[in-house]
Amino acid sequence: AKGRIVTATFQNGKVASLTQQSWLGANAGLVNLAVTVGVALLVYHLLAKDESTEVVQFKCLGWQAPGGGNKCEECNDPDLPCSEYRCKSLGQGCDLVNPGTDKKQCINLNPRDTNPPIITPNKNELTVGYEYSNVRPNPPNAGLKILNPEVSDGCVKAFTPLKFGVDTDEPAQCKIDIEHKTSFEEMTHWMGGVNLYLYNHTEQLLLPGPDAFGNGSIILENDKDMTLFIRCMDKLGNTNEADYSIGFCVDATPDSTAPQIKATSINNGGCVAADTDSAEVEFYVNEPVECSWSPVDQDYDSMDNSMACTNQIYELNALQLYTCKTTLTGVARDDTKFYVRCKDQPGKAENERNENKQSYEFSLRGSSDLMIKNLQPNGTIYGSVNPAPVELYTETMFGCDSGKAICYYSDSGDEGDYIMFYDTDKEDGIHTQRLDLGDGSHTYHYKCVDSGGNAAIESTTFNLEIDTNAPVVARVYEEDAMLKIVTVRNSECAYSLDNCDFAFAEGSDMPYANSTVHVTEWNEDKTYYIKCRDQFKNEEADCSIIVRPTRNFL
Repeated sequence: AKGRIVTATFQNGKVASLTQQSWLGANAGLVNLAVTVGVALLVYHLLAKDESTEVVQFKCLGWQAPGGGNKCEECNDPDLPCSEYRCKSLGQGCDLVNPGTDKKQCINLNPRDTNPPIITPNKNELTVGYEYSNVRPNPPNAGLKILNPEVSDGCVKAFTPLKFGVDTDEPAQCKIDIEHKTSFEEMTHWMGGVNLYLYNHTEQLLLPGPDAFGNGSIILENDKDMTLFIRCMDKLGNTNEADYSIGFCVDATPDSTAPQIKATSINNGGCVAADTDSAEVEFYVNEPVECSWSPVDQDYDSMDNSMACTNQIYELNALQLYTCKTTLTGVARDDTKFYVRCKDQPGKAENERNENKQSYEFSLRGSSDLMIKNLQPNGTIYGSVNPAPVELYTETMFGCDSGKAICYYSDSGDEGDYIMFYDTDKEDGIHTQRLDLGDGSHTYHYKCVDSGGNAAIESTTFNLEIDTNAPVVARVYEEDAMLKIVTVRNSECAYSLDNCDFAFAEGSDMPYANSTVHVTEWNEDKTYYIKCRDQFKNEEADCSIIVRPTRNFL
């Protein structure tokens, strides 16, 4: 007789396997019982553990951004635009400045910050060929001078652009003035023409000659020295009590250079509206002048058509240029050329004045009426969410630039109620705008204007029906050995061959997406469990339809 050896294998505190081998023969039963009891005791000791109870209490509270604002600058990644949400999530002291612009920044609004912005010169923005000197970093006499090293007195050239810049150690608004003011609020000019909170601030001037200041309220020291005053303010309202001054002298050498036309109010080569043969045009000149024009190229004194020009320093426009206005007549359908010449230093003796020896050539052309076509939407359209996205669409043709125009829309048609299309002013003459609308009837007025002033106005009316339910299958049939189903609105469909209990993404696609017709093979040995959903993921919890193909039994 043989007995048995019992071997137990444990995994994770549990008996994984149990084997026996003979060794006691006829008495094996008693041994088996003893071994079994031993194994049970072993398992008990392996699994027995001390038990304890701990109570943990959870509360759902509003999320709070971390204190302070040391990480605010992390939001200012040029590759990932900062948003107000991202900014304020970095710290309770973070705030977004310049929202709605491409200069938005996340800054630390430390309430303990009582220091004004520190102003330093920006050498990268200085006009090429000039240099900063006598830089004084500390108030109350902080500032610098701009020098032209090409001349002995260091004076900058008159009637030429002068560009310079300053940096601040924190985002700040900066103002600049030609006169000393007692406070930031009294200063009238934003540096660079912008009131954004920036680190870098740039200004560009076109300086007149010293004679141009003669009749104004601005006094040049020594008849040529000029000082500009800068103050900056941070987001907390801290401002520089003392001005940061920028000084330079203006070249007083007699002007021997002819005036220059720098820009015009209508683009050179532009057009005028249909049925119009004249246009009011402004010419922008770099110094005080008298100007005339002619339909033929001739010298200044032979031109019969004079312009009205502004010649006082306080009449400089935003481009730091003087303006000469006139009405050009005789504009034909094809390009019509006009010739303009100017003479500087009005009021001086003729032998001291400089005139253009070569005409400024300017041209205009006529045009045809601008037309609007293909207004959409119209009739009845459908949506699956409320409000539903709707695309306003129109096309323009003819006009000044073969359909290129700027289009606006309005739901009232009132003159002051038009809003510019988001996607407009394109070469192809196509204009689009997305709106989110509720169901019902809607009327929209479209107004388009081209570069020559041609305008066209049309309107469209449409009815929007919104159905937030899943797409309904309206028809099922076989065609060309294909199973085809038709939904009542654009959708995408997928199927399973097992049952309706499947996720849409796990099903087999039925071409075509965003369509009302969907197909798959016709197979009489299969049952198709089909789900359809629209672009907003509206779908049935169960199948949209179950299809069992069969031969026509008629």
